[in-house]
Amino acid sequence: MFSVFFTQTYWYNKARVLEVLVKKWQGQDPDSAEMVMLEEIANQCPLEGGKGVYMARGILAEYSLEETLYDDLAKCTPVTPRVARILNSKISVYPNPSQETFFVKSSSLIEKVVVTDLSGKLIYKNKIPGHQIKISNQGWLLGVFLNEK
Repeated sequence: MFSVFFTQTYWYNKARVLEVLVKKWQGQDPDSAEMVMLEEIANQCPLEGGKGVYMARGILAEYSLEETLYDDLAKCTPVTPRVARILNSKISVYPNPSQETFFVKSSSLIEKVVVTDLSGKLIYKNKIPGHQIKISNQGWLLGVFLNEK
């Protein structure tokens, strides 16, 4: 089985934070570079950085002796028409995880699909315009993959 993630900032953040969580589950504390990375993610606007922002804040809270306040109103930029259009665009990947095929469905037109693994290696690329695209993952190695929107 494998999972698909979008390479938008919020998915990248979540993937980076999950790497740290996996190490924590294995009994390892984050190193100094990972702590800096977590701080950078935690200081992003949650509307742009997504769930990874909150996850990073949670991990940092475990290692901090003092309460940290985040001023999200100051961090978040005003919503522009382009950002509003992106926020209103609904994208789903299902089933996720998947075993043989999966679908990418969007309320806006999908112009191309690019799938890479976490190291950036290209796994799949195709310009298939439509609102729903079926992709076969037969022959792909198990793992987590990124979908570049």
